[in-house]
Order: sequence, then structure tokens, then C-alpha cells
Amino acid sequence: MLSKYVYGLSLGHFVVDFSQGALAALLPLLIAQPHFNYAIAATLVFAMNLVSSIVQPLFGFLSDRFRTGWIIILALLITGLGFGTLGWD
Repeated sequence: MLSKYVYGLSLGHFVVDFSQGALAALLPLLIAQPHFNYAIAATLVFAMNLVSSIVQPLFGFLSDRFRTGWIIILALLITGLGFGTLGWD
């Protein structure tokens, strides 16, 4: 039987990976806004991939080593906050 920790870890990983695909789907809407151009959109995608590639394994390592399950909740909140502020003018 899987523990709640594994379910939480799976949910956090799913949300972070889902957000990368959601960002690609939001690009046409972001470019339609006056303050986003193709260079800013490409930088946003690059930053998302770079941060995810570095931070996700780092937080996974820290979570495994120090048993900090709250990092999963923090990752979900930060991802939600970031996407919530994308359309803010």
C-alpha cells in the first residue's frame, strides 16, 4: 500500500509537469497581450524549462534526504501563484 507521501509527491510532480504544457497552450494568449512579444514568450518558456530541470530534482533530493513533505505543498502553491499572475495586467 502506498503512503500519503508518495501520493503527494506524485501530485506535485504532475502539477509541475502539467504547468509546462499549460504554458505552451497559453502562449498565443500571452502574445496577444500588448506587453508580451515573441522574445518575452520564448524567454518565459526557456526559464520555465530551466528552472524545472534544476529545481525539481534539487527539491526532490532535499525532500528525500530531510523528509520535508511540506516542500510538495509549497511547490503546488508557487506553481498556482505563478500561473495565476500570468494574466495580471
